[in-house]
Amino acid sequence: MKPMRLLVPLFLLLLLAACSGEPEPGVSPESATAEPTEQPETPTPEPTPTLAAAPTSTATAAATPTVAATATVAATATPEPDGPIVPEIAGSCASPEVAALVARLRAALAEEDEAALSALVHPERGLSVRMAWWNPAVTFSGAAAENLLTDETSYDWGIEDGSGFAITGSFAEVALLPLQQDLVGATEIGCDEILAGATAGLVQLPPEDEGMRFVSLYRPAPPGVIEFDWGSWVVGYAEADGELYLTTLIHYAYEI
Repeated sequence: MKPMRLLVPLFLLLLLAACSGEPEPGVSPESATAEPTEQPETPTPEPTPTLAAAPTSTATAAATPTVAATATVAATATPEPDGPIVPEIAGSCASPEVAALVARLRAALAEEDEAALSALVHPERGLSVRMAWWNPAVTFSGAAAENLLTDETSYDWGIEDGSGFAITGSFAEVALLPLQQDLVGATEIGCDEILAGATAGLVQLPPEDEGMRFVSLYRPAPPGVIEFDWGSWVVGYAEADGELYLTTLIHYAYEI
């Protein structure tokens, strides 16, 4: 009986082995396990083209600073006006030295800077001022030239056109306001010619000033105002020690 008891378990083991299934004929266990491991390796390189698109967006963003820099240059390229000088005067026919003298004169008058104004007066000839070409000249030199705006000395400037009334007073009382209105307010400049508006009078230099080097600063009548509301100043200059200085100021306006 013992041999039979030993065969029964053996028979059962063989039966269980037959029921568990075996691999198909011709397929080795090594090849069956190798195929699943090779399939996931094939799609692994596929995402690489997608990652290559990232540098494209980075290059586009790098162009933004170039646009910002262009805008900055455009914003700072427009120059702003400096002092009372206006573009028509700055781009005039006058030489740079004469233009600089005129600019200093206009600034000194606009700011009523007595020291700056007196520094422009010719050191030897002084400054000759006329309220019309046919009126007498009032000459300022020495201490008078140094105190043009504060000197209270009354001078005889001639007569007014039309009324014939006498013109008397200091430089500040008589000449300063017309200088600020017509010389500082000028928008046109003439080189060695007198610019003037409509008038019944003559527009010329006094005989004593023939051959003088000069420019004229002209304020035309404003738009919509009568054409006679204009003013002009002749600015004569001469050299001393290599520098240009004022020698003459002559006012022109409408005459009856």
